[in-house]
Amino acid sequence: MPGELVERFFARDAPRALELDLFREEIATRGNAQAEIRVDGRSIAIHGRAHGTRHTVTLRDVTELRGIESELRSLQRIESIGHLTASLVHDFNNLLTPIAC
Repeated sequence: MPGELVERFFARDAPRALELDLFREEIATRGNAQAEIRVDGRSIAIHGRAHGTRHTVTLRDVTELRGIESELRSLQRIESIGHLTASLVHDFNNLLTPIAC
């Protein structure tokens, strides 16, 4: 992630501070944690793991991935509508065949 975005991510504004505190608590109790936070219109995935008294935290910008996932869901909906339409046309054709003969 660009350094500027990382700095804004860790800025101590109220909503983000609460989310980060909950993230830290989850690492402390479970040993690992995952979260996703929006920063300046970007989606940031956070993964953390406890190693004794130390923690490893990984930040990843997943904005593009979320956009692609959204596009995929839209395409899957369109595909399912196409399958439904093809089934209806096929059934309608089966109804008309005896009438045409």
